[in-house]
Amino acid sequence: MDSVVVLMSTYNGERFLEEQIESILKQKDVDVVLYVRDDGSSDRTKQILDEYQRKNAQMLVFYGKNEGVGNSFLDLVYMAPETSDYYAFADQDDIWRDTKLIEAIKLLKQSGKNLYVSNQECVDKKGKQLKKARFTETPDLSEISILCKNPVAGCTMVFSNAFYKALSAKQSRPTARLLKNRIHDVWVDMVGAVREDIIYDPRSFILYRLHENNVVGIKKNTAYDILKAQWKKLRNPQERNGRSILAQEIVRCFPGETSKNRLIQIAADSRKMKNKILLIQNNEVFRHYTGETKLGFALKVLLGFF
Repeated sequence: MDSVVVLMSTYNGERFLEEQIESILKQKDVDVVLYVRDDGSSDRTKQILDEYQRKNAQMLVFYGKNEGVGNSFLDLVYMAPETSDYYAFADQDDIWRDTKLIEAIKLLKQSGKNLYVSNQECVDKKGKQLKKARFTETPDLSEISILCKNPVAGCTMVFSNAFYKALSAKQSRPTARLLKNRIHDVWVDMVGAVREDIIYDPRSFILYRLHENNVVGIKKNTAYDILKAQWKKLRNPQERNGRSILAQEIVRCFPGETSKNRLIQIAADSRKMKNKILLIQNNEVFRHYTGETKLGFALKVLLGFF
């Protein structure tokens, strides 16, 4: 039976946490250990975690200061044991089908790939189905697609021991600067893409819960939310160019895998006017850039918002 370390970061998740923990601990045909890092919760999350840890030897809980979801998840990656056969990310508010992990492992073994991602069944806060499948077509998992609009969610990811070692190696760790702009799943997806190591499953073994308090995931942003985010970027230069920072970090951490990818190299050095123009002229980049006119896209690149 294969061993799986499931990595979950929690933050004020008392509302749905117990249901998610139960669904993880009841996975079939795998040997599961659940590692949880609480990111400074102020509700009953800690009490719930303590109670489950007392009752379950297959669960380990760590408490830390609030450092944001991306840093919290990658902290879990770095503290996890190196000996597990597989690893998986879990959000605090979903529900897993009891065959989620074993089905992912089967597909990884069949494909020879090392990072599994899947479709999602979207449900509301009561668990009622909203959408049977988030994706009706296979999402583009190329480096440029992930750079511009990461299409898949970390909560579907399962990866092998070999991928874990590549991800957790000291020379492969992104800086805190990146994680202020992009969270863990974008980074892990990008690592998988440059290694040509991702397998996508069109099936869903997860009930992906959409509610008003989602920490990450699919959200319906109002015009006010969008304007607020843009104003925040204007006031804080470090948050303006998340895509460029992602490109810089992947080039630094995985130089061999990215050396022949010209677009990633250009994006990593997008401060140069020559490279800004090349990005603006590249139809592939614009095609993947979400919700912008050609003029709006060009202005963002010129102003350093790429």
